[in-house]
Amino acid sequence: MKPSKILIVSDSPKTSTILRTELESAGFLIDVSKGDAVVWGIAPSDKLDGIILSADLPQDKSLEFCKQIKNYHHNTPVLMISALSSTDDTIKGFEAGADDYLVKPYESRELIARLKSIIKRSQPSELKEKILSISDLILNTERKTLTRGNKRIPLTVKEYELLEYLLQNKGKIVSKSEIAENIWQTKIYSNTNVIEVYINFLRKKIDKTFSTKLIRTHVGIGYELKED
Repeated sequence: MKPSKILIVSDSPKTSTILRTELESAGFLIDVSKGDAVVWGIAPSDKLDGIILSADLPQDKSLEFCKQIKNYHHNTPVLMISALSSTDDTIKGFEAGADDYLVKPYESRELIARLKSIIKRSQPSELKEKILSISDLILNTERKTLTRGNKRIPLTVKEYELLEYLLQNKGKIVSKSEIAENIWQTKIYSNTNVIEVYINFLRKKIDKTFSTKLIRTHVGIGYELKED
């Protein structure tokens, strides 16, 4: 199997060296770029399988780098690494376009597992359903569009992934641990309420202004997408 090619984006030579060593030892092909090089479009032109953005700069600049990276490599998954660990910081990373968010300090094996996971998820599947629906809610997984009734509803990357997972399991209660493992690639999302925050984001977009509510909370158990 052809090794995955990863671009490391960091303004810290020390961080870049550490990441290169960790990933090359795991069999990845590595290229390194400073953040400003990516922002100005000087990133490698050949296909990348994944990008690691080490948030070494002030948060606003790191988030802007993430947005710019996704503009140049919109189909390439981005793993953001940061020392900022609050729920708000994590959400800002996802809203900037990161496909996953890893908090420092971390173990090398977790970095590699997270990276492999977002690469796998980004690869097209012939078996994947193109249309997922419940009631008048329709998600087109090929076009990445969502409508309810005649209304087009925009979603962020994580909102889309969470809704797609709920639709794939409609009529079934999914636990927070299942959501964390499948959407955030971690066994337990401890000390944060990221999942609750994103469920509320979805509720505001797909339930709040509609008479039929679709997202159900089962206290102490999990969440369910179900018609009345």
